[in-house]
Amino acid sequence: MAWYDYANTNPKVYIDLATALAGSTPGDGGVPYCNTNPKAYIDAEITAAGGTPTGTYANSNPLAYINASAATLSPEDPPDTTPPNTTITSSPTDPTSDNTPTFTFSSTESPSSYEVKMDGGDWEPCPVSQKTYDTLADGSHTFQVRAIDQAGNVDATPASYTFDIETASVLPPSGMSLLWSGTEISDWSATLIEDAPGASITEVDDYILFDMPTPSSASGDRVELQKSGIFDPDGGEYYYTWEFYIDSSVAIPAADADGYVTINQFHGNENAGYSGGFGIHEDGELHVRIEGGYRMDSNDYEYEVELNVGEFEFDTWHTIGYHVKWDMSYAGIAEGSTDESPTGFAIAYLDGVEGARVEDVPTMGDKRTGPGRIAGTGPTDNVMFRVGWYPQIVGPGGYLMRVRNVEAWS
Repeated sequence: MAWYDYANTNPKVYIDLATALAGSTPGDGGVPYCNTNPKAYIDAEITAAGGTPTGTYANSNPLAYINASAATLSPEDPPDTTPPNTTITSSPTDPTSDNTPTFTFSSTESPSSYEVKMDGGDWEPCPVSQKTYDTLADGSHTFQVRAIDQAGNVDATPASYTFDIETASVLPPSGMSLLWSGTEISDWSATLIEDAPGASITEVDDYILFDMPTPSSASGDRVELQKSGIFDPDGGEYYYTWEFYIDSSVAIPAADADGYVTINQFHGNENAGYSGGFGIHEDGELHVRIEGGYRMDSNDYEYEVELNVGEFEFDTWHTIGYHVKWDMSYAGIAEGSTDESPTGFAIAYLDGVEGARVEDVPTMGDKRTGPGRIAGTGPTDNVMFRVGWYPQIVGPGGYLMRVRNVEAWS
């Protein structure tokens, strides 16, 4: 009996014993085979005494001789040729102001490795199911990821996500100085400072509901709602106050589909960054909803524009992701205290312009647009517009103001 040995050095290559033993004369009707790699596939398609066994066999013992004509050999499962499917499980919002976005992803086969690609770049290996990018440019980007299983099969249809990064539009204008960097911690506790008859408040998840009886029975009542919060710049505790006025002489419009009527008579501290309004329900109760607009991880900036006595014009425009506040103060007077205001100084907004006449400035302002007039006791009088920026992570954003003198006026 003659024995013939053949070692396979590549576990993914089929071994054709008929070719390997070409020209040999196996003894005793069998073709012995010594496999040194337990993961080798053996193609035992040979001619042997007693029959012609044909098939693919795996050797479970790398040191054992395999008789290709033995009836006890069992076929091995065919190799894995099915690629995995890849899914992106988390991604940045679209649009986003985060230029260092993070993606997480998964595969239908575990374990899997991954390859990722941003825009038109090359595929790069990613050993874990997460990828964070460093400082992507503003604009549109497309992230792709594909899984690779243990058999080397690659997902032929990579998962893809397209999004926009918008950071330039929310950065403070050049010339602004950083006032402070910190965090505001806000809660939703609220207190009615001056109760109208039957008034009550209810805290519901992310907003406060203020209920009041029928307006006609509470006309002229003034209600203040106070919310507490901690503001980090100096570590002190601040209280935000909203004032609510009820005027039964205001015509109440028709109710909406939900039975609510909105009367925009809401006044609040602009630093709080909240939005709200009166709503009169069909059952006669007054409801005020105050929604969140708090800020945190904040950088405050300051920008000053000096205007001389004369006419000026200004406008505002919306910005993404930042709330903008502004006030007016006299040059050289800290905080623009009205107690130190120059005699006869006034700022007037011209007729037909959104806003109202303002005297004894400084004052805090809302959005205003259009021309105005600065009156003073002399040509050296001037006014300082101070514009502050801070990030607004909840809410509608804010406004950036630009202002300039037009011509002298006397």
